[in-house]
Amino acid sequence: MKLQTDIENAVQEQTHWDITNPQLLWNQYKEDIKTTAKDQNKETHHKITSRAKCLQKDLHNVTQHPNFDTDETMQTTKVLLANELEHLEKVQARDKKDKLRTEIAVNGKKLGGIWSALSKENKPRDVIYRLRIPNSNPPQYERCS
Repeated sequence: MKLQTDIENAVQEQTHWDITNPQLLWNQYKEDIKTTAKDQNKETHHKITSRAKCLQKDLHNVTQHPNFDTDETMQTTKVLLANELEHLEKVQARDKKDKLRTEIAVNGKKLGGIWSALSKENKPRDVIYRLRIPNSNPPQYERCS
């Protein structure tokens, strides 16, 4: 709606086309939508992952309880937690699939980029936050070497 009103205002006011033309307004609109979608995706992804971690922790606590084998309510709780965890994993998979589809739609016509990243495997990374300086007494550490 904002884009429509901006275009209508540009046409009615007859501003200079170098400043406000429909193509520039459309490009700005697309950039705004992308940032909004990315922010929303980050927020929902964080909520889902934190909820899944809590459910895994609760599931572990329930199964490690000493009365787990004899108490039916604990076994029912385990099943409910497992169902909820499975549902969250399905939601995460669906969101990941949707994100890939949008990446392909946005960058699909460019060589390399998303197409070359599809076949690559994500490598685990061990981050080294600081390095110890050899033969230093007391021990000293170097950052950003």
